[in-house]
Amino acid sequence: MNMQKHILLAVDDSPTNLELIKGLFSRDYDIRLAKSGAMALSAVSRVRPDIVLLDIELADMSGLDVLSSMRNNPAMGGVSIIVVTSHKSDAFAAKARELGADGYIIKPYRADDLRSAIRKALQSRRV
Repeated sequence: MNMQKHILLAVDDSPTNLELIKGLFSRDYDIRLAKSGAMALSAVSRVRPDIVLLDIELADMSGLDVLSSMRNNPAMGGVSIIVVTSHKSDAFAAKARELGADGYIIKPYRADDLRSAIRKALQSRRV
């Protein structure tokens, strides 16, 4: 049986972080990479990912602005978004959740923790 992989869009301006995500998850997911907020917003309309891993600190715009734009796009309704960031502040986590994030993972993260958050987010969205 040929099961189609979920599409995972990783958004981070660090090539190292993008390669890490690709290395960790390419066996289980169809990985797409975006190194800026503008690239991410363009990609979501073309690719229609099932899940987005979104960094808050991007070179061109705030990840929170990207999150807000994605959540205000009706086509993104069933997409899970997990914020992956070095911000440990409860205020950032609360703001991300308020804007519609399905999860908030702090860098550096354990691969198993991120894997679990992805599975949980996908299940909750019933993708």
